[in-house]
Amino acid sequence: MNLLFKVFNDHYFRSKKFEQNNKIYNSLGIPIFKKLIMRMVKNKKVRNYNLMQFSISGLKEFEYQSRINEIKHIIIAILMIFISIGLCCVHSYIKALLLLVMNIILNIYPICLQRYNRIRINKILNNKTLNNK
Repeated sequence: MNLLFKVFNDHYFRSKKFEQNNKIYNSLGIPIFKKLIMRMVKNKKVRNYNLMQFSISGLKEFEYQSRINEIKHIIIAILMIFISIGLCCVHSYIKALLLLVMNIILNIYPICLQRYNRIRINKILNNKTLNNK
């Protein structure tokens, strides 16, 4: 995991200017996707998805877990893209298209959700830090 954190460093995880106001994520329907996910996991204990501790340290742990989850989804998304390309090479266009749609739902949207959550968490953490000074 340390190697992955060298590739995906703090600069990668830092929110970009176009992400700051969440307009892009709102237009993609990420808040709706988040509600759907939360309904699906509501009565199940899903490790590292829900905020387990309502504190500064809990938020920091959740932010760290969002980085790990994002890396996992990126790796799987890249693999699925290569498989889709391979399917196109053997003229299985419908299978490639289905895999692409699955990739968007199962990986791309969760990546966006991790980034969306991290922006919100960092705003809270920055406000708490400023209030404590």
